[in-house]
Amino acid sequence: MFRIQKLFRERYQRILTVRPGITDLASVRFRDEEKDLARSPDPLRAYAEEILPAKLDLAEEYLERRSLLLDLSILLRTVQATLRVPSLRAQAHAPGKPNRETC
Repeated sequence: MFRIQKLFRERYQRILTVRPGITDLASVRFRDEEKDLARSPDPLRAYAEEILPAKLDLAEEYLERRSLLLDLSILLRTVQATLRVPSLRAQAHAPGKPNRETC
């Protein structure tokens, strides 16, 4: 795994300048990461080429947008993901339910 991390050294250095919180965007987005990797014919490659870069993108997004409001949003999304509560956005776009685009 350290070999993979070396590929992203510069990105990690920037991300690690911020003290970590109890959750983050990647924790919500990749809630079922182990299931995704289990479905892959080459889990290590899938992690290195798809999941890790996406996680780093989310961490960098947080660095650009960090605020109390974003932190509260992440906490709410974490609770929703943990309890498997559908997000309001997902409910708004559920089949058979009107949304702003169709109204």
